[in-house]
Amino acid sequence: MGTPIVVLPFVNSALASRVAFRRSIETLRSEGVLILLGPGGFEPHPPRTGGNRTEAFPWHLALDEVGHLIDART
Repeated sequence: MGTPIVVLPFVNSALASRVAFRRSIETLRSEGVLILLGPGGFEPHPPRTGGNRTEAFPWHLALDEVGHLIDART
């Protein structure tokens, strides 16, 4: 549809290692969704430690990427 979509998932390593999750990431990427997961994006945290990471969540990464995608179109 031409709408830039950037996803910055907040997941723990147990969820990120599940086959269904990895398959969903691959499917979304194949459809053009930019998913910032792993190096350069959000690194999954150990289970039950997410509460300690919410304050440092890198929202700016997703916003910066959307800005780059929009700039590239103009």
